Amino acid sequence: MKPYFMNGILPYTGGLDFSFLLDPPAGKYGFVCNKDGHIAFEDGRRIRFFGCDLCFGAVMPEKVTGEIMAQRMAGAGINIVRFHFADANSEKGSLIDFKKGNTRTLSEESLDRLDYFVFQLKKRGIYIHMDLFVGRGFLPGDELDHSDEMEQSKPLKNCQMFNRRLIELQKEYAELYLTHLNPYTGLRYVDEPAVAVIQMVNENSIFWLALPDAYPSYMLEKDLRWNQWLCEKYGTISRLKDAWTNKNGECALNDDENPLLGTVKHFRIGSWSEVPQKWDDPYSSTMGAARYADYMRFLSDLQDDYISEMTAHLRKLGVKCLINCSNHSKGAAELRCMTKTDVTENNNYWNHPEKKPSRFHKYEMVACDPRLYPAKHHWAANMIMRLCSATVCGKPFVVTEFNNCYGTDFKAETMLMMAAYASLQDWDGMLFHAYSHTGNMTEMQAEFLTGPFDLYNDPSVFGMAGVASAIFQLKLVRPAENSVDIVHSIQDVLLPHQNWALHFGTIPFISKLRCKFSDNGAYDGFADIAVSAGSTPSMDLTGAAHSIVYARSPYSDTAQKTHEIDIYLDKHIKPDAVDLIVDLNDTGKTNIGKISSSCAVITDTSVFDRDSLNYSRIYDKCAKAFGVLTADRGLQNLDSLVSDTGELCFDHKNALFTIGTPFVKSICGYISGVRAVAGMKTEIKNKKAAVTLLSKDRQPICRSGHLVLTALGSMTNSNRVWKGEILIDNGSGPLLIDQIEGSVEFESIFSRCEAYALAPEGSRLMQAPVSKTPDGFRLTLVSPEGSAAMAYEIILNE
Repeated sequence: MKPYFMNGILPYTGGLDFSFLLDPPAGKYGFVCNKDGHIAFEDGRRIRFFGCDLCFGAVMPEKVTGEIMAQRMAGAGINIVRFHFADANSEKGSLIDFKKGNTRTLSEESLDRLDYFVFQLKKRGIYIHMDLFVGRGFLPGDELDHSDEMEQSKPLKNCQMFNRRLIELQKEYAELYLTHLNPYTGLRYVDEPAVAVIQMVNENSIFWLALPDAYPSYMLEKDLRWNQWLCEKYGTISRLKDAWTNKNGECALNDDENPLLGTVKHFRIGSWSEVPQKWDDPYSSTMGAARYADYMRFLSDLQDDYISEMTAHLRKLGVKCLINCSNHSKGAAELRCMTKTDVTENNNYWNHPEKKPSRFHKYEMVACDPRLYPAKHHWAANMIMRLCSATVCGKPFVVTEFNNCYGTDFKAETMLMMAAYASLQDWDGMLFHAYSHTGNMTEMQAEFLTGPFDLYNDPSVFGMAGVASAIFQLKLVRPAENSVDIVHSIQDVLLPHQNWALHFGTIPFISKLRCKFSDNGAYDGFADIAVSAGSTPSMDLTGAAHSIVYARSPYSDTAQKTHEIDIYLDKHIKPDAVDLIVDLNDTGKTNIGKISSSCAVITDTSVFDRDSLNYSRIYDKCAKAFGVLTADRGLQNLDSLVSDTGELCFDHKNALFTIGTPFVKSICGYISGVRAVAGMKTEIKNKKAAVTLLSKDRQPICRSGHLVLTALGSMTNSNRVWKGEILIDNGSGPLLIDQIEGSVEFESIFSRCEAYALAPEGSRLMQAPVSKTPDGFRLTLVSPEGSAAMAYEIILNE
């Protein structure tokens, strides 16, 4: 490995300058809005956002530092930044003046730096995503209802969605922040068209809590609200008992429970995820269907009320941009609540450090089968599948945090896979986490990775930002040709089954996928394939062009009074249906239901529980039988997932991901030897690498006069120390990367070609050898003296 001297100070130039992707100043076309389910301006023109998060002090850097940051991010093709953790009580910086003894006053100094930074970002064409409630810890002067649990380090998440005092404090903060006049732009933030999205709260839900046993006083308040809700809904204990009695006469309300006394129990909410329900759980237990469903209705009402009140408050203040509630949906119920706002968002990480000291697994995303859900390791579920689970029909979708955290041995494929599949899915924004947590000039001069999340000098992330931004913003990878809706009835939402995420391990790598909610129980969408969410037999898909129908529970209602599984399935079986025989992973050729030219009905749902790989085989069989997928797309050789456009291939068995379009070609993963994709051939000596060829002049590569090639492998700080999966010492500078050795061939109509190895900021280090081939040129990768090179600029002409 060789040193790679990359820092956060030098702006991008020459071949690595992607500022042409921006259209300054930000806001020149007015406010963004939702047009046909995508982010667009009022005149209808769409915009895709590619950017990064800024945390704590990085939101309000010193003015000179802010100018440098804005210039460098623009050069990397970044057209949006997220102001994150601005409200936290941190030595790294805060927008709140915590010295006042309360959290109700903004710091004039911090606000002035933030205002100037916004001015610098705006004039370069960079939009703003503003968070409101993230890390705010409260003080005695805030006069909370339950001061015994008040700590500066606790943001009281979950509680702030139902406690009146906490809601009023949030509304007050929003008014202070958003109605403030920026003297550098002359606009209040509610009137600033460069503000694209305002988020109410970060990574929060009424359905889960990071620490489910935290905040006992607030949880008691919620328990009392739960019992009050039951009283208001049912009126009498007799009616409650009747509602909670199933078809067999079994009552879920125990003798020692009375909502008038506040003693009706509920299930324990999950940690970072909704708790799924098994239809055959004991009916009288806290996980029994009737009680579970009502508690989910109660929680939904709380979150819906919070969203409605906060949205009305923000609009009353004058907010004109898109509004989001939160960004970490971990189940269908929460996602359904999120549809009440303008845009849905989601976060996910590969190899997020766990516990302290930091633990990192050794899995590589390019080598992990996304169909294995739940994954063997908590953080080893593919980011694309996790992110896609929060997409909804008719709503724009933005990824507000993603990162393949430093600690992973090989992560060079991350930005390419994310940009490619975000394009295939036609998402509206993607922001990596994070550029910096301090905005400190001294720290940003460091030429080694300071931690798993600061990415301003990470070659695999920020070093690939321009290329990834071009892929995403310029749509160099085409959106999917087919669309798939995962359809949820209200019963499905209230009784989610164990494998609710099963669909997302296969379909997002093939076709466009969205979730759709239909409370009236009938599908009215226009997807090429509609798929049952699969919890209950309650969603009528007979109106779909094509459908895949199944249900885990035999009961169509949440109280288990109606056993209608046979009626439900029979209704969807067409007269021309034949046996649905699929070659399954665990049992071979098996009859699992019926299939016609437009509908597949799965009667044996145990196939999903036995082996999650079976889902991909069943979906592939059905989609091809419907004529939606051709034989060369979808699941290939049981291990490769090929997009319906034919441009993307994820071969997890051989740990290879490829992009093959006229404008960008890439081979990532275990690349050694000769590999080829769509007119590009690599012959690489290294075991692992990500090699990408991109057109910078918007011409097909074979006709382009200006290309950029990147070749990146593994990287590490010097002197890093491991003890198993625990990172004992993060290491020091210089940063070391694999110098990729070998050659790259590509097709071209031109007769002359020059290539240059580039320094990290884009200046030319040395000329690279180029030779003519019958169809184009062969570029030999070089190793500059004293450092490594991961990028090359290629100039072609007659």
